[in-house]
Amino acid sequence: MMLETPPKQANLPTLIRRISNHGEERLVDTAVWNPSLPGPTRSQRKARALQFFSSLLVLMIAAPAWGHSGRLFGIEVVDGQLAARGYNWGPADGVVGAEGPRRPYYNAVHDHWVNSSGIAMATFPTFDIYNPPGPLIGENVSITLTGARRWVDPPRATAMLPPGTLPLWESLLPAEMITLGYGGSTVNTHDLGSFVLTPSVPGGENVHWFHPEDEDGLSYAIDLEPSNVIYVLELQLSTSAAGIAPSETIYSILSPQGADPAEKLHYASLFLERHLGTAIPEPSSLLLLSIGGCLLGRRCRGTMINLVPNSP
Repeated sequence: MMLETPPKQANLPTLIRRISNHGEERLVDTAVWNPSLPGPTRSQRKARALQFFSSLLVLMIAAPAWGHSGRLFGIEVVDGQLAARGYNWGPADGVVGAEGPRRPYYNAVHDHWVNSSGIAMATFPTFDIYNPPGPLIGENVSITLTGARRWVDPPRATAMLPPGTLPLWESLLPAEMITLGYGGSTVNTHDLGSFVLTPSVPGGENVHWFHPEDEDGLSYAIDLEPSNVIYVLELQLSTSAAGIAPSETIYSILSPQGADPAEKLHYASLFLERHLGTAIPEPSSLLLLSIGGCLLGRRCRGTMINLVPNSP
């Protein structure tokens, strides 16, 4: 990624010519994206967050099915530490009546924005605790937003990205504040912060703490309609349960809305899942089953695992 600054001209803003990894060029006004310029105040950010989530609530009431099909993180306890393993839910993701097979890695999964009148929102990826592990029952689980990044102009591929691909990470621009909320609590990518997912994990067999058929999970909102950019939120889970350590970084990947997998950056998003996720060393044969519609390879302790990942 190269940045060139052309000479200043009278009566014109200073522009940056951004050259993408595809050789495409575009001029960007530094007043829009320059991180050194002052951004909105904390109170302004809170007001904007409230406005986003008011719009989101109205849209979710008008179209409740948005919250019922997508990707989830299943919260688990692995060797005394919280972890989250992605899976698909719902007919829109090729799964009918039950959850799909879980990813062969922890702590990374993607889903897509839904655009509406100049803003975008999403209700997935969200979190669930199914058949809660004994140490978590009756204890709280909290989530902390620790950071965010973006990948601009990733390959608009129609197949899996080749080995050796490296994402070109950038910081979010001041106008790209993403707000994350649940149960009336919100945090955002400017201020970061934490909130409680559940004050007390329920016990019992075949119990979901969150169930996508019955309720809405996390809500994400941004004051623009993303295109050709993937956002990655860095999250961490923690619990009051004695002896259970906080999770490693969990990557919630948000990709654009689109008419086809290439426009949705589907394959680039799947690549990021396995690039950022924590591999499971000894996958069982169940993890080699179909997750969806394209070939995905992951190297794990020298073994190449070929999977069929999720629908776009």
